[in-house]
Amino acid sequence: MPIATLRYRLQAYEDFIPYKHNNKGTKVYTSEFEGIICDINRYCDEKKTHDEIVTLLAAKYAHDIVVVNEQTTPTTNEQQYQNTEISRLSDNLEKLMDKMDRQNELQMQINEMRTAIGELSRVEKHKKGWFSRLWG
Repeated sequence: MPIATLRYRLQAYEDFIPYKHNNKGTKVYTSEFEGIICDINRYCDEKKTHDEIVTLLAAKYAHDIVVVNEQTTPTTNEQQYQNTEISRLSDNLEKLMDKMDRQNELQMQINEMRTAIGELSRVEKHKKGWFSRLWG
C-alpha cells in the first residue's frame, strides 16, 4: 500500500486506531494497528462508503473516548494575582488621568496668560502712541 494511502486512511479512521505519543510527541501505534488497517483496506477494496466502514469498525473494535480534564477556571492564587494586577492597572490609570487633568489645567492657565500678555502688549503700544500724539 502506498504511504499516501496509508496516511489518508489513518486520518479518516483515526478514532479506531490505538496509538500513544512518545517523548518526542510522535505517534506510536499499538499491536492492533495491523489488523485494523487490514480491515479498513479490505472494506475500501469492497467499495464500502465511509459511513459503512465506520459502522463496521465500531461493531468490531471498541474505541476509547479520551476525556481531557483541563482546568479552565483559574485557581485562587491565580485569581488573587489577576485581581492584584487589575487593581494596580486601575490605580495607574487613575494616576495617569489625574496627571492628564492637571496638565490640561496648566495648559489652560498658560493660554490665559498668553492672552493677558497679548492684551497688555497691545495696550502698552497704544499708550505710547497716545502719549506721543498727545505731547507730540
